[in-house]
Amino acid sequence: MPVSPSRPLQMRWTALLTVLALPASLLGCNQTKALLPLMDVCSGQGISEAADYTPNASEAVAITSFVFGENLQELDNRYASVQFRQATKVKEAQLVLCVNLEPRKSIEDCSYVGVEGSIPRTERSATVQLVVAKTGQVLKEEKLTAQIEACPGSISYRPPDSSWNIHQETVQFNPFNADFLLRDQVGDWSIQAVTTASP
Repeated sequence: MPVSPSRPLQMRWTALLTVLALPASLLGCNQTKALLPLMDVCSGQGISEAADYTPNASEAVAITSFVFGENLQELDNRYASVQFRQATKVKEAQLVLCVNLEPRKSIEDCSYVGVEGSIPRTERSATVQLVVAKTGQVLKEEKLTAQIEACPGSISYRPPDSSWNIHQETVQFNPFNADFLLRDQVGDWSIQAVTTASP
């Protein structure tokens, strides 16, 4: 029996709706939901079910990271260094990394001959805290700022904003790159903070 052109489309929609109807645990959302109680640690509230934390260089520390900002409040483990173990349950978490983002700032407009408009050079700041999950005690806190150092010498063309990327001194410039620089900076800071902090 020949398949009409609309039949494959109908099958795709049926498959998509089936996936959306699956329980969150089968879609990988369960882990995120399980860690949400740890968000309260960023407000100074300890979670008694969390793991004990004792500084020990020979043991991989289990960390969970939360990021806060304007209309933003989410689990985001990309900010902690990959050197740490990511907790998958509240009872595994020893430390919580809290990243409070400030609004992105445009510090200079980069203009180029033959390119319509200008491109912002940006900076991004955040107050970061390393907190003991069980007690809510802040081990270390600091304000970090990252910024694009200078406008690139030249760009090849100006693509849509969503596709900006930076390539050394030339080619394309990403106005949001300060965000990525800040994320790397927080990751490095988290290593230093765990190494030097003591409860």
